[in-house]
Amino acid sequence: MATENVIVNGIRTLDDFKKFHTYHFEKIKRNYVLFTTILTMLLYFIVIQMIFSYVFDFNNVWLLSFVVALILSLLTAAASIFFMKVAVNYRSVSEYKSDPTLQYEIIYHFSKDVIKQEKGRSIEYFKWNEIFSVNEHQDMYLLYVSKYKASIVAKRFFETRDEEELFKLLVSNNIPASKVNWI
Repeated sequence: MATENVIVNGIRTLDDFKKFHTYHFEKIKRNYVLFTTILTMLLYFIVIQMIFSYVFDFNNVWLLSFVVALILSLLTAAASIFFMKVAVNYRSVSEYKSDPTLQYEIIYHFSKDVIKQEKGRSIEYFKWNEIFSVNEHQDMYLLYVSKYKASIVAKRFFETRDEEELFKLLVSNNIPASKVNWI
């Protein structure tokens, strides 16, 4: 069974591309929001303490300062998340619309030796050892050929569950487990 080939095809949609960018920037977004929340909380706390101490001449209001700083930093984090979602969405739409090849039908041939990707008149071949990592998500597989570039294989491209399982078997047999992230 491991020697069989899997051939899937389909057209990547704008929604696929938006989801890809959301998945791709998820870790960066999480780290950014955590860092900015902690940093802004610290800054708000210091500023509020200075205002209470020097302007209003209140002392020992640490708890009140902490609560106000926490609320303000969470509001800042919420605003950051909103603006990051807007930016990722804008980038996805503009990139998808500016590159017509992203809208072509794509055909993937997965075999035990190589991955063949056909798009329009271009054909690319990847050896399994050239794959940086494989990430499974709810609706797609991302085959990263570098840290930032991935091939999107939507799960709807697979006609049967057996075809998808054979693909997962080929990945498992050819990619080290440390580079594969299944759901």
